[in-house]
Amino acid sequence: MGTKIKIDYQIDKNLKPIHLDEGQFTQLINNLLINARQAMEGGGTIYISAENYMMSQNKPILKKGHYVKITVRDEGVGIAEDVIPRIFDPYFTTKPQGGGLGLFNSYFIVSKAGGHIIPDSRLGVGTVFEVFLPVSQQLIGDNSIESGNMNHKYNRILLMDDDELILKSSVKILNHLGYEVDTVQSGEDCLNLYRENFDSDRGYDLVILDLSIPHGMGGKDCVRGLLDINKDLKAIISSGDWDDPVVENFGDYGFKGALAKPYKITELKDLLDSVIG
Repeated sequence: MGTKIKIDYQIDKNLKPIHLDEGQFTQLINNLLINARQAMEGGGTIYISAENYMMSQNKPILKKGHYVKITVRDEGVGIAEDVIPRIFDPYFTTKPQGGGLGLFNSYFIVSKAGGHIIPDSRLGVGTVFEVFLPVSQQLIGDNSIESGNMNHKYNRILLMDDDELILKSSVKILNHLGYEVDTVQSGEDCLNLYRENFDSDRGYDLVILDLSIPHGMGGKDCVRGLLDINKDLKAIISSGDWDDPVVENFGDYGFKGALAKPYKITELKDLLDSVIG
């Protein structure tokens, strides 16, 4: 951590078991510690605690049940209020030395385990991350806790975008959400691959199309061809131009939903759950 940074531990000796392997847990904690260290260039103390926690009633983000609550608090520069909603987005970072994937990976480790991670921060004061991880259902016999496994893990998605960075980050998100993904960079390739796999066990449950492809067929024209192949097509239009009429009136063009770029993890998940069902 460095000589200027101290770590203060408060760990419950009787912590209940959780469904998370050692590698995932190490990655989760390391990512949070790296984030804290980068926020405290002048030094300070990182406070880490872990305790058993009982959620007495269902919450919008967490179900009733037993959890292990891990808290990581730093004394760093803090995070601006308008930035907090974006800190778990892939490749988003406010630090020159940051890659923007640490907190993104932490979010999905916790999410896949069926838990949640809650940030709180004040500029000039510091940042707190509260991590809630469900206690192993088998070992406590509590049916109120559901696993983090997705029931749609076998759904297949075809993703079209000409931006290599967006493709890579989107594939990582979709894989973490439990989807299999194939990617293409033009409408022509999208039509060919969709047609090739249609009526096979490699068919696609949903297609995500970029609206504008500078040197090829974009989403507006591509979806027409896809509908000719499959009249029951489920497709989402993706664009950085939220005022475009295709995005505003996506249903009129054959789409089931619209996604603004750059999109947030929660927005993508909610839309996919809604469209795929």
